[in-house]
Amino acid sequence: MLACLRCKERGRKSMKLASPRVIAALIVIIFTAGSLWISTTQHVAPSRESFALFPMTLGEWQGQKSSFDKDIIEALKFDDYLLANYRRPDGQQWVNLYVAYYAQQKLGSSSHSPRTCIPGGGWEIEKLSRVVINQTGLSSFAVNRAVIIKGRDRQVVYYWFQQRGRHLTDEFRVKWFLIKDGLLRSRSDGALIRLVVPVGPKGIKHADQSLIDFIRALGTRFNRFVPS
Repeated sequence: MLACLRCKERGRKSMKLASPRVIAALIVIIFTAGSLWISTTQHVAPSRESFALFPMTLGEWQGQKSSFDKDIIEALKFDDYLLANYRRPDGQQWVNLYVAYYAQQKLGSSSHSPRTCIPGGGWEIEKLSRVVINQTGLSSFAVNRAVIIKGRDRQVVYYWFQQRGRHLTDEFRVKWFLIKDGLLRSRSDGALIRLVVPVGPKGIKHADQSLIDFIRALGTRFNRFVPS
């Protein structure tokens, strides 16, 4: 009888240990199957305006467009992108804006998370958190905030994923809604939006405020370029 009780107890422990592994395995299977299905299915690409028409004046901010080298464009595989530096009139503060838009996201052609790309550029992520952006007359939304360093240089990065009407910060939720919307709405379009500002003599709080001010200046302008 004692031996039987011990066997049952070991069985219960094994089940407790196995459950998280089984759940993790099921999640992997679901996302793998969903990713393969998205990659082989043709989805609807909603009409939108090209980033060539994106305004270079945002309130007091004045922008100047830039571009990537051909090899970077081929590696990122986006359908449209925006790369520009915006400055305030005093010229003391600039914000780099990068947006990558994908008409159909699939394996090898989807939004790349800065969390994995930043270290590839030689930068080290010092701190990663989230910030809620409050805008007058508009809904508040969260963005990822990363403080990055390379040698003596320090920058603050804000980024989020704008995906079919949603502002997302969690890569897991990005993948989940990608599969869900692909199945229910025949859509997998979306964009990564990333802002970078250097930390200057005025310190990190000033850098953060510059990014918040710039996002407020953006308002709803992305709606013409990244469909809901």
